Amino acid sequence: MAGKENIRHFNSHPHACGALHLITRDTSHLVLDSSWNLSKRSHIVSRKRETDYAGSKEFTVTSGMRSAGCVLAICFLTGLCFVSSEVEDSEEEWKTRYAPPICEKPPQVARHPAAKYQLWFYNITATKCELFYTNRLIQHGNIFGSRKSCNKFCRDKHYGMCAYAKNESLCWKRKEPYFWFNPDTKKCELFMYGGCDPNSNVYRKKLACIEECAEFMDEVCNLLIDVGDCIEGKEVRFGYNPPFRACEAFNYTGCGGNRNNFKTAHSCLMTCARDSRCLKHTQENFDFFRLFVTYFYDAMKNECRPTRTFLRKPSGPKYNRFRTKSECQRVCMRTHKPKFTFE
Repeated sequence: MAGKENIRHFNSHPHACGALHLITRDTSHLVLDSSWNLSKRSHIVSRKRETDYAGSKEFTVTSGMRSAGCVLAICFLTGLCFVSSEVEDSEEEWKTRYAPPICEKPPQVARHPAAKYQLWFYNITATKCELFYTNRLIQHGNIFGSRKSCNKFCRDKHYGMCAYAKNESLCWKRKEPYFWFNPDTKKCELFMYGGCDPNSNVYRKKLACIEECAEFMDEVCNLLIDVGDCIEGKEVRFGYNPPFRACEAFNYTGCGGNRNNFKTAHSCLMTCARDSRCLKHTQENFDFFRLFVTYFYDAMKNECRPTRTFLRKPSGPKYNRFRTKSECQRVCMRTHKPKFTFE
């Protein structure tokens, strides 16, 4: 099959194959390589996004496949099954989220803080280049003489588009506020964008930046909620949702995911939302002669509970007090909804 498809976004069910996106303009260029070894680890065939938020539209293919079963699922769901022994691609068009193999292994040399030589290596877990000291001057494999060379060879290749420098040139009549991912601070930052090079590290909304580069952020609260990679398992966990500034319950599949994963709502709030109204103390009273009934959120029990007062107490964003139980649940007992849409 070849031709134009109307499929723009498809997020697979997280219990099946993990996050899957198909964004395409011309399906004739889709090729599945028969030489893939899907049993070793998850292969991200490409990591490029739809860039209509930056002034142009470009549709490519992005897929994250956990096993050979996912490939079959793609075939049945979309009818896009092509087998070839070759994949024609370029570094600009196809991006992976894996560092070069030598960057995945820590240097096998003795380290000492008082040693003579100062060198750098790429820490694949922390996703950054780190300093170490040794008595041997070696510069091969995952050992570099400077942070700059380490970043260029390991970090920037690992980050893909998230390592691109921001472009502040002026191509429009005036600049507008956009976001870019700063690989040095590992944060999505605001800058004034002039319309040049829309396909690189530039985003109209901060959420789009976070979605693209979340795996490289240091702060656990900036990571998007990930339900995991297993097929079975529904353990209730809590994760912080940055756009809504709230902790949300989700069903964790039992493996994979990320550090934005808390066993209790209270620990999630204490880590990521200490100023939340849902953590404010509210006295619980049950005396029948107290006339006014309101509700408050108990983060330790993750439930909205009633309380009674003599006088009508204030409610609102500054207080953990709600007129109705449903309002309390809507604000403090959010449920995470994974994306699963056809457009």
